Amino acid sequence: MTLSPHEFSEARDWICGTLSPFRHATPPVARPERLWPEIVRLADAWLVAPRLHDRVKHYGLLPPYAAEVLGAVSENATLRADAMRAELEGLIAGFNNAGLRLVVFKGAEWLMGHYAPHARRLSSDLDLWFPDATEQDEAIRVLDRLSYRPLTPIEEHDKASDHHFPPFHKGGAIARVELHHRLIRPTLAASMDLEGAVARLRSTDCNGLRYRRLEPGDALTVAFL
Repeated sequence: MTLSPHEFSEARDWICGTLSPFRHATPPVARPERLWPEIVRLADAWLVAPRLHDRVKHYGLLPPYAAEVLGAVSENATLRADAMRAELEGLIAGFNNAGLRLVVFKGAEWLMGHYAPHARRLSSDLDLWFPDATEQDEAIRVLDRLSYRPLTPIEEHDKASDHHFPPFHKGGAIARVELHHRLIRPTLAASMDLEGAVARLRSTDCNGLRYRRLEPGDALTVAFL
C-alpha cells in the first residue's frame, strides 16, 4: 500500500511524539494499521525499534506482524547489549590492572548504566578515550594482551587526520573498540573546549571498576557534534 506524503509525515511525527521524554507519562495513541509498515521501517532505520517496542507493548496498539518484528529486534538488542557490557567490563578491568582509568562515553557510557537506561540504545562499537599520549600507548599494549588487534597497523595511523586509532577487534567478540586519542574529529576541534573537558572529567567507581566520564554538558556537546 502506497502512503501519501501526509501519511509518511504522520508516521514520522507519531514515532517522535511517542518516544519524546516530555510525553513519557502520556499513553501513546493508536495509529491506523496502514501506517505500521512505515512506523516499523522508520524505527529500524533510526535504531529506536527496541525503545519503541518497550514504549507501546503494554497498550495493545501493535498489529501482530509489528509486534513480532519489534519484539524480535528488542530481544536481540537486549542480548547484544548484555554481551557488549560484559566485553566492556573486561576491558575496564584490564585497563585498571595496568593502572589506567579510561574515559567511557557515548554508547560505552550507556552500557555501564548511565543516562537514560530505558532508551535501549543500539550500538556497534565501544568508544574509549585516554587524553594522555602515554596512557594511549599503554592502552594499546593492554588491548594487545587482551587479544584485541587493529585492522591496520598502528604505525600507519596519522593522528593529525583522525580522532581514534584503527578499530580494534577480537575473535568472537561482538563489539569493535574505538580507542580515541582525540575526543572529537580534528575538523571539529574548535567547536568545544577540549582542555576544559579534560579538567571536568568525573571519576566513577562501579562494582569495583574504575573509569571516568564526561561532564554532562560535554557529553551532550560530543553527541551533538
